[in-house]
Amino acid sequence: MRNSEQQTTETAPVLPVVPWRSGSVKQPKDFSKAMAKLIDITKCTGCKGCQVACKNWNQLPAQVEKYNGSYQSHKDTLGLTYTVVKFYEPKTSGDPVWFFRKHQCMHCGEAICVQRCPHFALSYTQVGSIIRDYKKCMGCGTCIKVCEYNIPKRDYTLLKNKPRQCVYCYDRVVNGLTPLCVKTCPSNALSYGPLKEILDKAKKRVSEIKGKYPAANVYGGEDLNIGPNNVIYVLPEGADKYDLPQNPKPVMNGTGPGPGMMGRETMGPGNMGPGMRR
Repeated sequence: MRNSEQQTTETAPVLPVVPWRSGSVKQPKDFSKAMAKLIDITKCTGCKGCQVACKNWNQLPAQVEKYNGSYQSHKDTLGLTYTVVKFYEPKTSGDPVWFFRKHQCMHCGEAICVQRCPHFALSYTQVGSIIRDYKKCMGCGTCIKVCEYNIPKRDYTLLKNKPRQCVYCYDRVVNGLTPLCVKTCPSNALSYGPLKEILDKAKKRVSEIKGKYPAANVYGGEDLNIGPNNVIYVLPEGADKYDLPQNPKPVMNGTGPGPGMMGRETMGPGNMGPGMRR
C-alpha cells in the first residue's frame, strides 16, 4: 500500500519492462540530462523515513535482522532493502557527535556494474540512473563482485536469486516526480534536481559549514574517479569515516566479466550461477 501517495494526486505509473537504453551496445551516461540526489549528512536526524518510504513505494516486504546493540536496523543493503540508514559516532576531543548516512546505490557516473555485466542487463536511464532489465539478467553476480560500494544483493525470494538495488524511483522520476525518499525527508537532508544544480548546492553547503566542520567535503562529484554520480554527499568528515571508498576504481576496458570475475559470488551450484539453472 502506498498510503502516503494515495493522499495526494500522484499515482504510481507502470514500470516499463524495457529500460530507456537497451541493446547490445553499452553507451556512456548523458550527463547533460542527468538528475541527481543530494544527501546532506549534517542535516540527517536518522529518522529512517527514507528507508520506510523506499519500502512503501517499491512494495518491498520487511527483512528483519537480529538486534545487534545499535539503532541501525540492518548491517547493509539487502535484496529487498534498497536503502539503509547507517549510524556513526566518530571519536572527537569535544562533545560526542553522532552522524547518520543514507546508504544506497550511488548510480555512478562511470558505473563498473554497467560496463562489466556480460548480459547487458544494466543500463543508464534518461536521467542518468542505473536500471536492471530482469529479462536479460541471468543472476551471474558480476555486479555484486565489482561494486566497490557493496550495494547489489541477491533476492532469494521473489526473483530467483537475481541481484537487486535502488532503482532511483524510476517510475517516478521519468514522470517528473521526485524520488519518494527525497519527498519524505522531514529535515530536508535530501534534495533532488539537475546534476549541475545539485553539485553547486553541495559546494555551497560545504562552504557554509566549513567553520564547524573543517574537513567538510563533497563526495560523488567531478573529482571522484567514477563521478559525477547521481547520488552526491555532503560529508562533515573524510569519506573513510563513513565507509565510503576514497578512490573508487574507474571503469576498465572491455564489457565482459573478465579474468578472475567468476568467483564466489558468481558461481552457484554446478556450473551455472544462481538463477541461471533451468
